[in-house]
Amino acid sequence: MTVQSVSASTTNGAVALTAAGSILGSGNGTHVTGHSASLTANGGSIGTVTDAATGAGTPIKMNVSSLTGLTATGTTPVISVDNINSAALTLTGNLVTLGSGGSAYIRTAGNLDASAGLSMTSGNLLLQSGGVLTLPTAAINLGTGALTLKGATDVVAAGPRRGRCRSPRAR
Repeated sequence: MTVQSVSASTTNGAVALTAAGSILGSGNGTHVTGHSASLTANGGSIGTVTDAATGAGTPIKMNVSSLTGLTATGTTPVISVDNINSAALTLTGNLVTLGSGGSAYIRTAGNLDASAGLSMTSGNLLLQSGGVLTLPTAAINLGTGALTLKGATDVVAAGPRRGRCRSPRAR
């Protein structure tokens, strides 16, 4: 499936795309616009990656406030999405589903919360945030492959924040 532009209401509209193969973007504009989006490529990839190390290629460009699912089940599939919306995105533990050897490249203009964790057995994982990137307190289990984590403002671990430690004399 080749997508040039699909849109729904940005207030409460949901875009759900399912393909018997890959979901690819066409043109330079935003491919998916709505409040939420779910993309499923049965037997294929989402977006195109030409450089596995950097994730360069042609991602599916989105303008959404919420991702409800990203699934690619092809042979060594790729998920490559770039969200231009500055709303915070949360990746739940089962949001990203990849076939064997798959790689995921997820970029967003706002904060990105991956604190629920992601589990991949192999392949590359890139998480890039235009704000704060929040990671799980436990390790990200990648198996083999490259892990790239970028937060324009900060990269932090989830969990309780501890206050400043003050010496007894500072009171």
